[in-house]
Amino acid sequence: MQSLGVAWISQGTSTNSTFGSATTAGNAIGITPFYFNAGITISSVTDAQGDYFALLATTMTASVHWDLWISTNIHGGATTVTVKTSAGAFITFTGFEASTLQGILDGFVYKVGAVGTTPTCGTFSTTNPTDFVLTSFSSGGITPGAITAEPSGYTLIGKHESSGTDEDGHTDYQITSSALTNVTPTWAGSSLNLWAAGCGGLK
Repeated sequence: MQSLGVAWISQGTSTNSTFGSATTAGNAIGITPFYFNAGITISSVTDAQGDYFALLATTMTASVHWDLWISTNIHGGATTVTVKTSAGAFITFTGFEASTLQGILDGFVYKVGAVGTTPTCGTFSTTNPTDFVLTSFSSGGITPGAITAEPSGYTLIGKHESSGTDEDGHTDYQITSSALTNVTPTWAGSSLNLWAAGCGGLK
């Protein structure tokens, strides 16, 4: 399992990032863009291998957006992922590669916030006993490293932190052995601003 991430860009329409190692054929790639500007959408998520990415989930306020895009049964190889927006936006994204995912949601929830020190995606339950449970968080306008602890019981896949006072993105997971009931993954941090998070099961 590996991750990637891209630095915050201002008013751009395209940004990309490359996995550090070649991806494995048959695996899945998940991408979680975080972006803001009113009326903006992600126009495409593509990679250098020609894999197809489907939008599984999206959440937004008037201007703050978070998406989950998944590509399953990928070709594998050296993989650069490119995210494009419908117009100029502030945008960053994190992503991960994982095995044995079909790209089916199981109890996902999403939340957007403006300030706080303990962001959460909300409370959810799953029905499948052996999900890949994803928790993904991004925030803009903060000091990198503002997230000080991952959700309890979850393993960090990867994180991206800009070198300036721009953004923080974390992706975590756990593999369940039974269905989850009313769980609320929560990060610990400081001085968070304009954040969005999504959590839930993937089959």
